[in-house]
Amino acid sequence: MKPKTKKTARRASGSLDRMVRRWKREAIELRREVAAVNLKLAQDTQYAKSIAVNMARHWSDTAPHWKPFDDIGGILTQIDNMAAGMMRRPPNDKVSHE
Repeated sequence: MKPKTKKTARRASGSLDRMVRRWKREAIELRREVAAVNLKLAQDTQYAKSIAVNMARHWSDTAPHWKPFDDIGGILTQIDNMAAGMMRRPPNDKVSHE
């Protein structure tokens, strides 16, 4: 087996340095991508919340204390439930309780 020389050690060190620099660049890029995805998710959540709040106004007599959920999945479920309810009866349709 050939003994390691200073030149071989420098070459290995340089190669390691290049890998570390590449990983740092990739980590920075991934952080940017995550930030962009988080921003898009926040915008989409706000949009869905706006739709849900406007739909809920039509159901204010049956759910006066309704509030939208905080997460996009919950908000979409609420919108789905309100839309399904609209198929059964019109919003704020007064039902006689005789």
